[in-house]
Amino acid sequence: MINKFIKILGLSIIVLGFLLSIASLMYNRYANENEFQEKLLALDEISSNNSEKYFKLREEYLTPKFVLENYGITSIIVGSIILVIYLYASKVLIINLLNNNFVSFYFLLDNNNFFLSK
Repeated sequence: MINKFIKILGLSIIVLGFLLSIASLMYNRYANENEFQEKLLALDEISSNNSEKYFKLREEYLTPKFVLENYGITSIIVGSIILVIYLYASKVLIINLLNNNFVSFYFLLDNNNFFLSK
């Protein structure tokens, strides 16, 4: 039951990541790129606080494109890590169960079992 939940969780997070990445493609970088470029060129080159003005201007015109893109990529990575851990844990669990069953089965069939021999 928990294995199925973990697998569905990982796949859901990956699908969400792809949807967020696709949604980010619908946005332009800036809300009004021409106006942004004009205001950017109007910044005084000699002024000491140009960095602050630039980042304030950028924040004003920036769309959620990059935020959606970052969340999408992060979701894809997190979902992939969950699936890799799930597959690794399942493989280790199956191998351990098979090894333990084979060992038990071997000791049951072995007539010269050193634990039971005198």
